Amino acid sequence: MKAFIQRVEQRKLLLDLAVSFYTHTKELSVWMEGLQRQMVGEVCVCPDSVEALQALITQQQQQQANTQDASLSVIREGEDLILQLRPQGSSVGHVESVLQSLEEAQVQLEELFHQRKIRLDVYLQLRILQQCSLEVSGEMEAWKQDLQKQAQDITTEKLTLAQPRLVEANQEKLALAQPRLVDANPEGLTLAQQRIHRHME
Repeated sequence: MKAFIQRVEQRKLLLDLAVSFYTHTKELSVWMEGLQRQMVGEVCVCPDSVEALQALITQQQQQQANTQDASLSVIREGEDLILQLRPQGSSVGHVESVLQSLEEAQVQLEELFHQRKIRLDVYLQLRILQQCSLEVSGEMEAWKQDLQKQAQDITTEKLTLAQPRLVEANQEKLALAQPRLVDANPEGLTLAQQRIHRHME
């Protein structure tokens, strides 16, 4: 009776291990197939912003880590099932075949992850370059406007400073000319003063 109960418990353990293994294998296979379709379908898709690309890279890292953890867990379940089946004389060929298929699918998925990571990195560098170009163009335009304003301010300042000097120079010329004009004749003085005043205006 005791041996019968042990055999029943052993069979129940094997059944639980098998159900868990095949259920998790099916779930993992569906998950991996979905990821493969997603990565193959977005080969030519390049997000429009640096932030979107960074979010995709972070998402992939999480997906890759989750897939690796799930694969290791299912592989351990399969190996435990094989260890339980062999002493019973049961065939382990199907379990080994499932494990081999799972490992091959994981290798293919890792290659897709690798290719996608390279593609996302290239897209990210492109978007960063575009963003930097726009920022530099904006800064150059701002510098151009600032230089134009400075040039206008300098020109206005020079004109403002030059005008008093011109008036002063004309007044000095008038003061120097007056004694010679007086010696010449009063009418010549009057005409010279008028010309100088017109020149100053």
